[in-house]
Amino acid sequence: GRCVCASSLLLRAIAPYSMWNVYASSVSALAGRSVLMAHLRPVSSSRIALSGASAPTQSYEKLKALLREVDALSEIQGILGYDEQVFMPPGAAASRAKQKGALAKILHDKSTGTEMREAIDGVRGREEDFDDVRVRANIRDAVDAFDKEARKSSDLAQKEAQLESEANQAWAAARKASDFSLFAGKLTEIFELKKEVAAVTRPALKSEPYDGALDAFERGMRAERLDEIFEELRAGLVPLLEAINAKKASDPSVDAPHPSLAFGDQWDTEAQAALSRDVAAKMGYSFDNGRLDVSTHPFTGGAGPQDVRMTTRYSANWAEGFGATIHECGHALYEQGRDVGDEGLGL
Repeated sequence: GRCVCASSLLLRAIAPYSMWNVYASSVSALAGRSVLMAHLRPVSSSRIALSGASAPTQSYEKLKALLREVDALSEIQGILGYDEQVFMPPGAAASRAKQKGALAKILHDKSTGTEMREAIDGVRGREEDFDDVRVRANIRDAVDAFDKEARKSSDLAQKEAQLESEANQAWAAARKASDFSLFAGKLTEIFELKKEVAAVTRPALKSEPYDGALDAFERGMRAERLDEIFEELRAGLVPLLEAINAKKASDPSVDAPHPSLAFGDQWDTEAQAALSRDVAAKMGYSFDNGRLDVSTHPFTGGAGPQDVRMTTRYSANWAEGFGATIHECGHALYEQGRDVGDEGLGL
């Protein structure tokens, strides 16, 4: 059970589903949490300096302004990641890894610098000074993310982003060649680096290395609890799977598709693409604020609710592209539906 979760976490590091960039872990923790503040309406200096405004209020307005800048950088990171998996020529892989590493270092410095620290300290422990529950949530998340990210050096942030990019390219090459050895080395490096990042950013969870990595993906979840969840699932799913396999073995026809839906070369790629676009549009996906492309592994990415991109892939198995489009559209609809108001995004 825990191995399944480890695989899921790894995939988010090297073949992602994270919304704001292509790898959930490639954006710093604070940048990820800053999505809560993305697209906030500009705050004028006169508003910040309003006479009678409390010190926590002024700090919060400053914090929002800084988080908007951080989020703009994380959106650029998201576009770089999307391009890497969809449009980038293979010969650009090495330079892209360096680009993403350099940007991650800038993003980390912006997320943990003096200005950000002062704004964070100005609101730390002052949630109750604000009546709006959304503001309280934003403060809690920003403080929590800052404390974790500030423990990491900018060099480590750069190394993490660059290695993730290199690992993704190695994974794609290994998949194409069906040769795991092409990826094995980078996989080992990823595991070792993620353990280091988890220990640095979440020192209280050192006793169980997986807890620190898991917390970055599912905050508050622990390996011990996952073991309990998977044990319960196993107890119900294994007998069900055995019954299904027994039924299929005794009567193969129950698993056979209708002749009109049989897989094969008759499923033209262009026709599948047109069907996928039509289905996505009918589900409510806005192509004015997104696009549908093809990638090695389907994912949803982009740069915020005004630019939500998704991918799928097509083959003689029509259900693969069709199902992936519907799946990714679910992620994309959520992202396109996020509140872009002054305090509400992400809540």
